[in-house]
Amino acid sequence: MHPVVRAHRTGGQQTLYPIGELDAVVADHFEVMVATALADDRLTGVVVDLSAVTFLDCAGIGALIAGRHAALRSAKAFDVVGANGLPRRVLELTGTLTRLRVTPPSRESPLLETPLARV
Repeated sequence: MHPVVRAHRTGGQQTLYPIGELDAVVADHFEVMVATALADDRLTGVVVDLSAVTFLDCAGIGALIAGRHAALRSAKAFDVVGANGLPRRVLELTGTLTRLRVTPPSRESPLLETPLARV
């Protein structure tokens, strides 16, 4: 099974929905997706919705932190929402939860309504 990241653009925001494991297999490609969105002058920011992530390792955490740093450099928003279960616990234990200011999703994730972007 291939890791999947769905993408959904609304107005000036690109929302990325990693599904399954956000680990060394998917982290590099995920970072590219974040960087590509941040480089788009039509976008004001990126939202990463972790509500469908079941596993998060140090490579995934690194990708999230790299995304945050890239957003700061480009003066754009970078929000992480919806972490729960094991991924949330990993973010808590590493101190990354507060560093990334992870919040609950503001609305229902349209995971089933968007086209797939395969990693």
